[in-house]
Amino acid sequence: YNNGDIQESYAIVGSSNFSKRGLGDNVNQNNTELNALLRQPSAVNEVKKWYSEIWDEAEDFNSELLRIINNNLNVEFLKNSPFDILLKTLYEYLKDDSLFDDIEFLNLEDLTEFQAFAVKKAIQILINFNGVIIADSVGLGKTYVAKGILRYLVQTDNIILIICPSTLKPMWEKETANFKDNIKVITQESIGREGIPASLSECVDAILIDEAHNFRNETANRHKELVKVTMGKKVIQLTATPVNNSIFDLYNLLTLFLKDDDFKNSYGITKLRDIFNNYDHK
Repeated sequence: YNNGDIQESYAIVGSSNFSKRGLGDNVNQNNTELNALLRQPSAVNEVKKWYSEIWDEAEDFNSELLRIINNNLNVEFLKNSPFDILLKTLYEYLKDDSLFDDIEFLNLEDLTEFQAFAVKKAIQILINFNGVIIADSVGLGKTYVAKGILRYLVQTDNIILIICPSTLKPMWEKETANFKDNIKVITQESIGREGIPASLSECVDAILIDEAHNFRNETANRHKELVKVTMGKKVIQLTATPVNNSIFDLYNLLTLFLKDDDFKNSYGITKLRDIFNNYDHK
């Protein structure tokens, strides 16, 4: 081939079948095969002719094969479609979410339906675990979801600290201009250089971190400074890439609001890190 155009014809004739053992891709368990690569035009043409003759003699066995499979399956076929099962699963999981009724005072009419749902679900997770990660893909409106959460926090008398890249600070100051008394905005870069002043961290109830993946490295100074002040506060993290280099990127984000033994009593997980170690070894 040359840029998609066939320059020469080749033929391979042999005993290999299209399996790992047949193609020699199964370590120490490969079949013994013999294959010949033909380049001579006359030989290639003979193989093509032979292949066409065999192909023309072939009979379609799809329907017969399906009949044999169906007759030999000792399983019960699904009465409901996978989509129906998904809906039922979501219903059972969410049907007792009474919080949805408890925050009707929150005006989310400017959000799409899925964004409003995300706000309510995020608030529930925030209340249960003191932290939540909004990890929607780029373009789905994480900022709008975050603004909905901020409305809830402000209306429930929380003081919030927003931590964002310096390029996003003007945007967040504009978006939160109506809540100047409740919201402060600082940059991620300043944390790496100066940390977070105690006079600021001690007076806030919640911390919103935009582009939270910038704190995925636990050895970085900005992560060390941030983790000093996040425990015991409500933490909202926004990122489209919670996992970048390894699964421990996510672990380091979780440790901004979870202790290693937080799930010991409720889920029997002695150490959160053990779950990630086991996953990383698989």
